[in-house]
Amino acid sequence: MAKPGASVKITTTLDLSDIERRLTDAEFKVLHKHRKGVVDFIKSKWIGWQYKGRPPGAPRLVSRDAWTSTVSSVESKAAMIITNEATDRGKHYAGYVHRAGAVTEEWRVLWEQVKAHYLPLFQKELLAEVQRTLVAKNPRRIPGGVSSRADARTTRRVI
Repeated sequence: MAKPGASVKITTTLDLSDIERRLTDAEFKVLHKHRKGVVDFIKSKWIGWQYKGRPPGAPRLVSRDAWTSTVSSVESKAAMIITNEATDRGKHYAGYVHRAGAVTEEWRVLWEQVKAHYLPLFQKELLAEVQRTLVAKNPRRIPGGVSSRADARTTRRVI
């Protein structure tokens, strides 16, 4: 059963239908690097909250530490999923968090910054790595590539 409240789940994908294979290990490392960079950026900005009504000994920075991510690659796309499922008294709340006086939830503000600054760099670096490895005709011969035809069709890694 899902917990009540509002958690955050953001999925961004990159269309890879032109290469017709999953990412190689080297390409996947680029995806992983940017996944980590996005989470680190969000965590660095997820600060300065007022804890009105919270007892002095109550846990702090719970929702900041709850930011996680996964990445996956299939033949037609690479995906990055960013989540925050922080709970307080059994209820999710990260989806509601906003700055004092602001109407927009903070995760939306930060995601706009990620889209403007990180995603173009991520796309550029990943596509450059894909182009570098496309020189090889057989994906099993690409350094860090797949080892079988079945592996070339799909894979998922959670990091």
